[in-house]
Amino acid sequence: MLALTMAATGTPALAVDLPVEDPPAAYAQCMDLARTRPRQGFEVAVTWQGLGGGEAARHCAAVALLGLGQHAEAATRLETLAQGSRQPLPLRLDLLAQAATAWMLARDPARADAVLTTALEIADRSGAEARALVPDLLIDRATARAAAGAVLQAARDLDRVLDAQPNNLEARALRASALRQAGSLAAAEADAAAVLAADPTHAGALLETGNIQRLSGRPDQARATWLRLLEVAPEAPEAQAARDNLAALDVPAEN
Repeated sequence: MLALTMAATGTPALAVDLPVEDPPAAYAQCMDLARTRPRQGFEVAVTWQGLGGGEAARHCAAVALLGLGQHAEAATRLETLAQGSRQPLPLRLDLLAQAATAWMLARDPARADAVLTTALEIADRSGAEARALVPDLLIDRATARAAAGAVLQAARDLDRVLDAQPNNLEARALRASALRQAGSLAAAEADAAAVLAADPTHAGALLETGNIQRLSGRPDQARATWLRLLEVAPEAPEAQAARDNLAALDVPAEN
């Protein structure tokens, strides 16, 4: 086992025993460090790469950069890694999906869309194992497209998912959001209702139902729906949006 010792800025030197003679174990340890202590994880990954850590070390470094908030740099590295990787195709597609997530964190949904489009083009013409990733890639691309304001394109991606997986609640809730943003309130409400019929506590569907009710001139129903969301999923990401919506609902309209 080789001890890698390095100093992180403003912190004492950190000694890390990275088992470089056992690449899977070294990768697992490096990734854990990248996620929990990203500055040290990045330095370990760079040192390991210099010792022949290859793709595993480069991936670890990119994940550490995400933790450091350097999202665009991480996304670029993940794209480059995916393009030159010798890993099986599903793993390369997963790297592209990770790059897209990083571009979203960098507030560049157009770049995320482009990366996911590339991944989908590859997956669509590949074997069954790669094609199995298509629904998740479509959901990711729909999210990117909706963030960029291309809500009809997002809805079409989600149509494809639901054609193949009609019980995919995540896709149906996201389509409700896209349709609501496109102004198709009746269709959006039908999607949200279908999700809640299957899972009455689905935070995304509750948020969208309240949004649709408010836009349809039913503020009391919207209030009750958002309060229900806060009751069943107070820690969900959608809960803060519900709180903001409730606060806005209570602001008197100006004459």
